[in-house]
Amino acid sequence: MLTIPSGYDAPFHLSEECSNANVAAPRAIVLTSGVGGLFGWFLQLVVAYTVVDIPSVIVSPLSQPWASYLLQVLPQKTALATLALTIVAAFSMGQGCMVRPCGEVADG
Repeated sequence: MLTIPSGYDAPFHLSEECSNANVAAPRAIVLTSGVGGLFGWFLQLVVAYTVVDIPSVIVSPLSQPWASYLLQVLPQKTALATLALTIVAAFSMGQGCMVRPCGEVADG
């Protein structure tokens, strides 16, 4: 999956631009993985404790477990808004993954 490496290697590429790279780059690398890991762990914990019926999430007619989970635990309008934000965020990450290689090709 490209989204994870593209997000985690951003501090490496930004280290070329910062003035105090020998201190800022390692700190950014550790904080990127640490904060991302903590938020990911917290999200999994929230989902694990709030899911109502796991089999119905998996075999939902929507064929989208995340959407089915959101509709199970949130009011419909809130679930659809959250799902829309998820789709926009995923699209933005995909665009970022496509822009980054274009810059490397142009530099190369």
